[in-house]
Amino acid sequence: MKKIIKYALCLLIGLLVLLPVNSFAKESRLHDETGQLSNDEYSQILTMLDAYSQQHEIDICINVVNDTDGYSIDDFANDKFDQYQYGYDDNYSCILLTIDMGSRQYY
Repeated sequence: MKKIIKYALCLLIGLLVLLPVNSFAKESRLHDETGQLSNDEYSQILTMLDAYSQQHEIDICINVVNDTDGYSIDDFANDKFDQYQYGYDDNYSCILLTIDMGSRQYY
């Protein structure tokens, strides 16, 4: 019996490790896929985004990317909105700035 419980716990822990991270917690409000920001700049901007978001009860988020993988900038931004589960409360209130450094477009 102890072996069955032991194997069941190992299986459960193994399954939890395989689940995507965003199923447990919301993603960060700042994504810099270009590596343009230093760690200090990233932390300062993220702190500011978090503070303004809480103060105004709306998610304020920024995505900086090298390219949009062939998608239009607005479709790419909408996909990121869904992927990162942005949005404050049940209304999913959000201001999302997406910057494509490759094409110099923003949305």
